[in-house]
Amino acid sequence: PQQVNMAPEAGDASMIFSMVQATSLEDAGNKLVEKYGLKVTSAQNGKINGFDALRVLATQTSEAQELAVIIHLIKDGNNIYDFIAATTPQSFSKYESVANTVARGFERLTDPARLNVEPKRIQVVEVRTSKTLRDALGSSGVAPDTMEEHAVLNGMELSEKVPAGTLIKIISSNAAITRR
Repeated sequence: PQQVNMAPEAGDASMIFSMVQATSLEDAGNKLVEKYGLKVTSAQNGKINGFDALRVLATQTSEAQELAVIIHLIKDGNNIYDFIAATTPQSFSKYESVANTVARGFERLTDPARLNVEPKRIQVVEVRTSKTLRDALGSSGVAPDTMEEHAVLNGMELSEKVPAGTLIKIISSNAAITRR
């Protein structure tokens, strides 16, 4: 994904994690300030888990509302990552420590089990004979506990009749077109 969005159930705050194309932390901060039309109230250089970091406090004002914004920029080699948290000024004290804790949790991923994950792929399968989606999925090797997920993927009900020649999608480890 290009970015990860996070928000509490109450919906009164938001946090985005992404990367910034920039040559330095200050350059990245300036780009984000310009992109979001922010007014900087403070900026502080520091370290997060050994990485150079920049923390920016800012406000964003529009006709509808004012937001308090915290930006944490972290430089890892040539990459600059950003955590941007926004909430109302009234909720700022409630979420400031959460935003700081999330950013301070940034570390380089080194666990081989997480790095070597193979992505799941969508395989297109042609149904040879008319049958229910449940039967078509079953004959394609789909596990019973993932049938509902596959029904959603195909925009159908499991009991729905699938005519011969219909292409259906299944989640698999390799992608190809086959007949079932």
